[in-house]
Amino acid sequence: MIEKIVLKNFKIHKESEIVFGETLSILTGENNSGKTSLLESLLIWYECFQHTLHIKSGDLQIGEFDFQSQFISHFSSMRSANYWELFHNNNNHFEIQATLLFNDKRIDVGFFVSKARNETAYNISPKVSATNLVLLNRFDPKRLIALFKSSPVSSIIRNEEYLHPKKLAKLIAENESNLTMRNRLLRIKQQNPQKLVDLKEQLKFIMGFDFFELKIDFDLEQDLFVSALFRTTSTAEFQDIAMLGSGTLQMLEVLIALNWEQHSLIRIVLLDEPDAYLHRKLHGELLNRLRSFSTNKVQIICTTHNEQIIAQSNLKEVLHLANPSKPMKVKPLSADLPAGRKIGILQSESKQNLYHTLGISASAMNILEAIESEQLVLVEGRSDRVYIEALQAKRRSLFPVPQEKKVAFWSINGISDLPNKLSYWKDILNNIRNEKSLWEKSILLLDRDALSNEEKNALSKSLSERYGINTIFWNAYTIESILLENLTGFCRSLAKQFGCETEKIQQLIMQSKFSEVEFFEHKKIRFERQREGRQKEFEVLNQNTLKSLSAHNKHERFLKGLRQQENQFYLFFNKDDVFELLQYIYTEFAEKENIFLADEQRLLGVINHIDGDFWQDSWTHILQKVYG
Repeated sequence: MIEKIVLKNFKIHKESEIVFGETLSILTGENNSGKTSLLESLLIWYECFQHTLHIKSGDLQIGEFDFQSQFISHFSSMRSANYWELFHNNNNHFEIQATLLFNDKRIDVGFFVSKARNETAYNISPKVSATNLVLLNRFDPKRLIALFKSSPVSSIIRNEEYLHPKKLAKLIAENESNLTMRNRLLRIKQQNPQKLVDLKEQLKFIMGFDFFELKIDFDLEQDLFVSALFRTTSTAEFQDIAMLGSGTLQMLEVLIALNWEQHSLIRIVLLDEPDAYLHRKLHGELLNRLRSFSTNKVQIICTTHNEQIIAQSNLKEVLHLANPSKPMKVKPLSADLPAGRKIGILQSESKQNLYHTLGISASAMNILEAIESEQLVLVEGRSDRVYIEALQAKRRSLFPVPQEKKVAFWSINGISDLPNKLSYWKDILNNIRNEKSLWEKSILLLDRDALSNEEKNALSKSLSERYGINTIFWNAYTIESILLENLTGFCRSLAKQFGCETEKIQQLIMQSKFSEVEFFEHKKIRFERQREGRQKEFEVLNQNTLKSLSAHNKHERFLKGLRQQENQFYLFFNKDDVFELLQYIYTEFAEKENIFLADEQRLLGVINHIDGDFWQDSWTHILQKVYG
């Protein structure tokens, strides 16, 4: 297999090192991140290998090979004839070095390619050490490796002339898939008829056909064109494969590439967006098929933008390319994770419900979302992201908002055992990086709970010093209770929903148990117990500062100050209290069909009806920290 490839000044890549997965590598990244160029670099490396490898002669024994510099007019695998295309920023040379891994032996083979002959040809200079050449000759370099590429095919030509094997090889090297599909099917049949039978069954299974028959014919004495016919029922007439739908043609193209036989010890198949034109329900079967072909003798490297394929992939299979115009090193997402660490318990809330509905695993997608973000926000609960994004959308509609950062959210599932959780995540996230590690661009967003302002500041300082993470706090007991910070605004928002007077909502609350002294006393007792529990947890993080802040007299003074505040809802209400209050109001005012809305939907309804007078500066402060 090709263990890694190093590029310098090649196309969009200034200086890139790509370490591939053991068998299957799935390259992903935004547009212009260098995915297709990376595939092309592998093809050009292979061409350089073939052009410069020669049998030794003279005093040396025939059968040994050496590398010799070579001039060529063009590379067959180039997508365009533009001479300048291969050189980064009009440089006069580029370098490609691959590390081959076979039988636990690593062999480095590189090429220095420069402009030559008045910019009408390329000069290829090999970079292979004597030690690596000895290893290559031990395995017979002519038969060590075979590499070819497949691109998306939505349609093929109507008639396809028979191609001589050398002409077919030339068109395959030039990536003319739509001109050679019938000839390649014929070649598979001629080399190994059982392979064609297997290919037909693979296509039938993946596409979900109850019946599928494929008939390939050609008579060298009588025919000019290769005949490739299919039918999907036993009674139907055969039709030319040009009549297949684009998705089936694409799947046929991928299967031809996977079943193509070449006499080599290592076979490398490059697939550029193999999922193109396929319905989403087929993506899982495609991925399984790629895995089944991936072995220690068959290496598959493919590109994709498809979220479902990435979400169903293992972290060891996914490589994310970021900014190739800067020096970068890319490994599979799981490559640097500490031994014994598992990433699956990370919870990114943006797509969890969708992934759950589709029945797919989202761990790889969560990692990619974080890698592509400018900031990773660690939140306490799984619903926090939903509320934060809703608040930001409302802020955007009410006020001018500057350029927003691209943000990803992960839940740490509460702050119990926070020291161990932070140590755990720091260990993992420091080892997942592109330009920065995920930990370097992480912030921690916590509920205030029962902390005073002094305690919040002390805890934030302690976390920064001990774990190197910036920590910010909501100004309310929980993220749900921040909407109660302006109780009048909260009532006005609900009144807008129900089409009634604000005073009616206020009156309903004032006459309820939520405003009774006994109710608040109960909440205050719970609040004090919460403070006692938090002190014990936080003392582990900063024993001296928090212990002094929690001295009895300051604790009592803090509680006394809270009791004197007019609006105490947002300081004492947790999310269950907020949901209970909303349910109480909805039962009184909402139409019957809306009474049974989920708690989260009711809360989002309040956010949706926020106006400028309701908006709080404390919310802006937090959202600026998150989004900029």
